[in-house]
Amino acid sequence: MQFYKPTTPIFMGLLFAIQCLFSNQIKAQDNVGNQSNIGEGRQQNGNRNEPPRILSDPEGKRRGGSVGIQGIGKILNATGLSESGASISIYTPKEIGLIGRPYDPNKPEKYTLVQTILSDSLGIYQVNLGFKIFIPEGKDFMWLRNEILDSASASFYFLIVAKSKTNALGFIWINLKEKITMNQMPPPQGGFKFIIPDLVLIGKAETLVPVEVKTPSVIIKGDTTEINASNFKVNPDASAEDLVAKMPGVANSNGQVQAQGEQVKKVLVDGKPFFGDDPSAALKNLPAEVVSKIQIFDAKSEQSLFSGIEDGNTTKTMNIVTKSQFRNGSFGRGFLGYGQGVKSNNDIHKFKSGIIVNVFSGSRRISLLSQMNNINEQNFSFEDIVGSMGGGNRSGNSGGGNRGGMGGMGGMGNFFVGTQNGITTTRAIGLNYSDQWGKKIEVSGSYFINSTDNLNTTETSRTYIISSQSRNLIEMGGILYNEENPSSNDNYSHRLNLRVNWKIDSNNSLLVEPKFSLQENISRNPVSAITLASERVSIGSQLQEIGKLVNNTQTETTGYRFSSNFLWRHNFEKKGRTVSMELIPGGNAQNGFSLLQNSNIIQKKDTSARDQRTRIDKLTQTLSGNITFTEGLDSTHFIAGTLATNINENNNDRSAYQYDLAQLGYTRLDTLFSSKFANGYSSHKIGFSYRIQNYKWNITASIDGQLAFLKGNQTYPKIQILDRQFGSILPGFQLRYNMGAKRNLRFNYSTSNNAPSVDQLQPVINNSNPMQLSSGNPMLVQDYQHSLFVRYFSVKPEIGKNLFLMLNSQYSNNYMSNKTILALRDILLIPLNSSTYGGNSTIDPNIYNGNDSLALLVGSQLTLPINVNGYYSLRAYGAWGRTIKKINLSLNGGANISHIPSLIQMGNSKAVTNIANNPTSNLGLSITSNISERMDFTLYGNIAYNQVINSIQKNNNQNYMNYTSRFAINWMPSKKWVLNSDITHQAYTGLSSSFNQQFYLWNAGIGFKFLKGNAGEFRFTAYDILNQNRSIQRTVSQAYYEDVKTQVLTRYLMLTFTYKLRKFNGKNEEGKDMKMFFPGGMPSPGSPGHGMPRPGGGN
Repeated sequence: MQFYKPTTPIFMGLLFAIQCLFSNQIKAQDNVGNQSNIGEGRQQNGNRNEPPRILSDPEGKRRGGSVGIQGIGKILNATGLSESGASISIYTPKEIGLIGRPYDPNKPEKYTLVQTILSDSLGIYQVNLGFKIFIPEGKDFMWLRNEILDSASASFYFLIVAKSKTNALGFIWINLKEKITMNQMPPPQGGFKFIIPDLVLIGKAETLVPVEVKTPSVIIKGDTTEINASNFKVNPDASAEDLVAKMPGVANSNGQVQAQGEQVKKVLVDGKPFFGDDPSAALKNLPAEVVSKIQIFDAKSEQSLFSGIEDGNTTKTMNIVTKSQFRNGSFGRGFLGYGQGVKSNNDIHKFKSGIIVNVFSGSRRISLLSQMNNINEQNFSFEDIVGSMGGGNRSGNSGGGNRGGMGGMGGMGNFFVGTQNGITTTRAIGLNYSDQWGKKIEVSGSYFINSTDNLNTTETSRTYIISSQSRNLIEMGGILYNEENPSSNDNYSHRLNLRVNWKIDSNNSLLVEPKFSLQENISRNPVSAITLASERVSIGSQLQEIGKLVNNTQTETTGYRFSSNFLWRHNFEKKGRTVSMELIPGGNAQNGFSLLQNSNIIQKKDTSARDQRTRIDKLTQTLSGNITFTEGLDSTHFIAGTLATNINENNNDRSAYQYDLAQLGYTRLDTLFSSKFANGYSSHKIGFSYRIQNYKWNITASIDGQLAFLKGNQTYPKIQILDRQFGSILPGFQLRYNMGAKRNLRFNYSTSNNAPSVDQLQPVINNSNPMQLSSGNPMLVQDYQHSLFVRYFSVKPEIGKNLFLMLNSQYSNNYMSNKTILALRDILLIPLNSSTYGGNSTIDPNIYNGNDSLALLVGSQLTLPINVNGYYSLRAYGAWGRTIKKINLSLNGGANISHIPSLIQMGNSKAVTNIANNPTSNLGLSITSNISERMDFTLYGNIAYNQVINSIQKNNNQNYMNYTSRFAINWMPSKKWVLNSDITHQAYTGLSSSFNQQFYLWNAGIGFKFLKGNAGEFRFTAYDILNQNRSIQRTVSQAYYEDVKTQVLTRYLMLTFTYKLRKFNGKNEEGKDMKMFFPGGMPSPGSPGHGMPRPGGGN
């Protein structure tokens, strides 16, 4: 952004002084002009050639040190200026509070508080004006007019509130010594006048000389990190996702946005939900040009936000603050493209189409999103495909585990989002609505329909960790499992979200948040697998086949999920005294069936076959509620009490039927693979907390007492009952320390219990893959987990530098890990009783000690969850950023280590404990351009080093590495032409022999813009020009590590037409205040007790 200044030495002198004082934040070119003297004052309509003056009003000292600043500048010609959304940087010294508000002398009651900073060192206060610059008819001076004011004479006033008052108001940023109080802040009618030098705004000039006014890239507001979007240049076609990827501490990993080392799980737009909790919808579909600021914070629960009592439930959240000029009008785009694959291994015909329309009118926001394509482009969340996740194929790794660092290569958790494995055809449409109904009701909601068809082929190579007690197996080899799986998955889903916040009166409010989703899924999974054993021979070893499988499964399920949050909040007359009540009913269900047909070849001779149909009928009902009461002892000390209960009831009917030739149907019940099981878990908690809060410190100490009951009842194949209860003391401690406006420290220690799920408890064998069997374990108990989180953030906006450090650790007793049993040479009979399930049999005497057993075929395994002690994990992450001229540098790195105990049993040998220690580390460097919208490039590199370290079979420990580098450029040689290209290099070392590969993924495109305002564009794109694209990942668990190749999208060419919609009226809704969103429980600046918000102060 450029401003202009008069060519006079006096302004050059002032510019030089500001440059020296404020570390080159305002830069200007040297120039020579006519001299003028600054007098004591001037009239607003004074002589055109008279320079602006600084007015000092001695009454300011008698009025508590408050002073208004009125920005008025004169220009000769406004032609070509497009400064809508201009920013002003005000530089403040120590202990100054600065509040900015639009102000109209004719309407003094109508104003909007913008923001407040109390800095303990040199602070930079920046306000995004969002004004239109214009010259009133018949005037020879220029105004900055706020759009919400309907008056040509409107001015913009700053109130500068210092903790001490000045002896010389003419130069407000020095000589501040005496203390003033907050209630002396309001100015007299009309405000005091302090005319900003034209250098800061737009000045009169005979010869126009550009002056660049810089604003800080990053500032800290309590728990919120705020990033100014105007400091990051992106191409005109960029999305919000492209913009945030350039920001410090933000990265895009496999289609998932991560901020400050954590995955962003919710994105708000101007503080309001956008398509529910779907982070992809806003980031992928909002254009970067509408973004004013990005705010990153840990969102608390609604009740915690109101009461001020930390409950440990936070969500990494990103709030997109839009520019004011985009808040009234319509914007969006429509696109249509067709292409063909070129010597690719998937469908030759490629297409994409979609419409994205946003209609904003003040507080009313309506957004429509639709898309259809077969090139893996998806703008929706994981919840939309939850129906595909439970079709009867429970993973053999049912306990804890960790995935080795592969530079962001995705696993099942993000299988359907971002850079997805396989080839997916998507059809989706969604509608989002938010509005203010009257003065008391805020409402928002969204409805989304989505359909996906996914085709994917995976190749898996798995190596098991084996005990040295295993006969005839050498340490260097062990058990190998290879699998090929060409699968298909069709998913159809509906998702509905609604949020109503009703402010009943000044003391009461009610929040209602219902959510509902429905999913239908059909999956087909043909599998060919082989198990190999490394056997001693006279010289070395050789691999022997011990089991082979040909397996076909088809699963069809329908599932739904619902919940509703009712939260009533009440503020008493006494400051700090509040009560809130929350009730959350919910539930989910899944119904369907799974067909299984397979044949096993054992040791190349014995063959078994199965034709089975399994009914899936699962129902979960939940109800939780709590009451929280807070009491303010004084303005900084608070106590609180909480009563909470949580009830979870589950019913799971899993009945397997064999095909009966006589009946020509699936009529013969197989009791080994069938079970009807119901379980319930309820917890009841009473807690107390004590909080100390002031501007710098927020300290909370809490302690909860919890009594929990775990019950289970199996009615088939035989009646078995479990009944347990647990008592826990759960302490917690939270600390937030704001070290001025530039540094922030957060420390959080918490404890919690996690109960086993119905799938983990139900003792039924899942044989969807007969070589990878799994079962629940009725002997499980709840765990006890300690969590520690430390975060430090520092910014130096005057030099564009920021530093972020994070440490996260967990320690658990009764951690839910795995026990893995492998059959090596002979069929293994496994008793289904306490000897296999483990646990403390004294809790449930004479239960699960029956005579049932499972015949585990040679080369197969059984995995079941167990409780173990001694689990811990530690993660450290750091990010450093610096802006140097037109380049943004970002350096980030992290290290993880996990210590996971598990049990491994080989044949009839005794199960032994294996400790899996899996250290990982990575280092990344990002260089992004900040030159202009026409030249936009990114250079990125990352190296990840991983280790697999086990306490048994140490000779088979592994070290492997992944290298990733990427260069992307978008260049507009003219206003009509756009050239873009990106190339990514991936290299893998230390994996299985056929997985150690490297490849280049190169994409390029050229676009031509036309129509008025370049609204239309034709773009030709070439994807995977070298036809080398691949997907490789390594997974590490307690009992094995595996390498997986998956099918990916390969080379194709496409021509796309895009039309952009931009229509804005430039006016705000009459009489509405434009309020900035202050997340994380921060009250609006200037509200009573600001800096020391009382519980419930947000209402």
